[in-house]
Amino acid sequence: AQLRDAVARAFEDAGFSVAFEDPFAGGWSLARHARAAKAVSAVQIELARSAILSKDPSKPFALEPDRVERAARAHLAAARAASVEVTRR
Repeated sequence: AQLRDAVARAFEDAGFSVAFEDPFAGGWSLARHARAAKAVSAVQIELARSAILSKDPSKPFALEPDRVERAARAHLAAARAASVEVTRR
């Protein structure tokens, strides 16, 4: 829970809304990579396409550079927060 919350805070600090297990519960990726018995944690992050795509209806699938950069910075902050949390264990 602490790892999940640290990652969530990084995205919230970047202005993203965060939901857990909504609309989908974690599935294959977490089952594939997490190993609780070996203390290997995994966090699955799903980002809405609307967070990085242009709002211009004439360019429905065009990446918006500023939005992509904001998302990349949030991912980097989340990775750093996760690293700090994991090293506390």
